[in-house]
Order: sequence, then structure tokens, then C-alpha cells
Amino acid sequence: MSQPLCALKGLTNGYLYVPNLPVNRMQIYMWCNDSNPARMEADQTGGASPYPNIPEFPDGEVDAKDLYLVSKYFGTEEGLPGWNYMADCVPDRMVDAKDLRKASANYGQSMGSYTRDLTGVKVVFSTGETKTPDANGFVDIPPGATHFTVYRDDTPIMALVYFFYMPPAVVKKPIMNGLTFVE
Repeated sequence: MSQPLCALKGLTNGYLYVPNLPVNRMQIYMWCNDSNPARMEADQTGGASPYPNIPEFPDGEVDAKDLYLVSKYFGTEEGLPGWNYMADCVPDRMVDAKDLRKASANYGQSMGSYTRDLTGVKVVFSTGETKTPDANGFVDIPPGATHFTVYRDDTPIMALVYFFYMPPAVVKKPIMNGLTFVE
């Protein structure tokens, strides 16, 4: 399995955007099932990431690590040098006052609960397509999709999503004499 190109964690409204990168697959890695999930908005870092190339991973509390992450990338936008998708805790392709306000407003909140149980989870893309993640949380991103919302049982949920580029599968085609060749 390849490493993800980036990760995003959304808000309780379930909204996230498709990064402006060559991505065609995403993984709903986990979602917040806390009794008050809004308090975990801006919990972006401090935990142990399953992917070494993306060190930011929620740890169940909004603390100085989260404020530092947002402050460090404050004023950056997607596509500019120094951009970090996980610092965009209010997913809008820029790290600005909205992200800092969200981290500050939830500072000191802890005991957040996350789960990898994908029962009832679905993704609705801007293209109108609805997809259900496989057992490992993977979903193919439809061509032309710019954003999506993650739901569980028809309720938007806050989710951590990793984005990947998966090369097309090699297709073997038969030729007339029964041999095959690879395109």
C-alpha cells in the first residue's frame, strides 16, 4: 500500500474538500463518536499517526500542540509553500483566523472519543455520487469531485480522512493466439 499524500480532519458538519493534488482514493480512517463531538473540533495533532509521512494525528484533546500547529501555518493557503492540510481545522483551503478561533475556543477540551467502526458511514460527493467505504475505510473519489460530506446513519460526522493516489491497475488483454500482453 502506498503512503497517503495528505490528511484532513473535518468539523461536525462532515464537510471536507478534495485536495488539489493528484488523488483518486481516500480512506475514512476514523470519526469522532464523542457525546459532544464539537468540543473535539481542532484536535489535529499530538497522537501517533499510522502513516509516518503525515505526523499530525488527533490525540483526544485540544491543547498547546494543536494551537501551535495552527499558529505555525497561520496565513498559508493550499498550493503555497509551507502548506499543511492538517492545520486547516476549519476546512476551507487556508489557515486563518477561523482556524485559530476554533482551536482557541476548544482549548482545554479533552477525553474525545474516536472510532474506526464504519457501520452506517457513507460519503456524499459534490458530483452527487454516494459511496460506502470498504472494510478498511477506502473510497474511490469520483472524477470531478471537489468536496464531500461524511455521514453516519444520515447524520454528518467529524472524520479524519487520508488521501491517496492509486495508479490504475494493469490490465492483461488476450490476443488471438491465446497469449496475453500487458498494456
